[in-house]
Amino acid sequence: MGLAIAVAALDSDAGATQVRVLIESATPGRGPVRVAVVGEAASRRFPGIGPTDVLAHASLEARSAPIETVFELPPGRYAITVFQDTDQDGELALSGPWSMPSEPYGVSNNPRSAMRAPTFDESAFTVGAEPIRMTIRLRR
Repeated sequence: MGLAIAVAALDSDAGATQVRVLIESATPGRGPVRVAVVGEAASRRFPGIGPTDVLAHASLEARSAPIETVFELPPGRYAITVFQDTDQDGELALSGPWSMPSEPYGVSNNPRSAMRAPTFDESAFTVGAEPIRMTIRLRR
């Protein structure tokens, strides 16, 4: 079992902390897996973020093995969004009357929210001096 690894640096500052994100349940051959890190400034729009909200990102090849990406982040509060871009348009596809995701998606902390999008507070984590390792499972 191999890992696809990408590293994205938000800042080359010496005070940055490593955040490892393991992504599970991607489907090989169905498009890249897109990962975005956002800060509290985007909390009101989360998870409907725009390009100016993204502090760091990665685009990874989907594999049957878990995929791992590493971010170097300064201390602060963040959330991560992930989706498999099956239509390869760079955006999470939404459908239906409630604008539910029609592509596999996930967020940090894997919050369960019935019939609504997860909030920033549910998805947020705090970066300090210690490295962080988290797993995000794509939901369908």
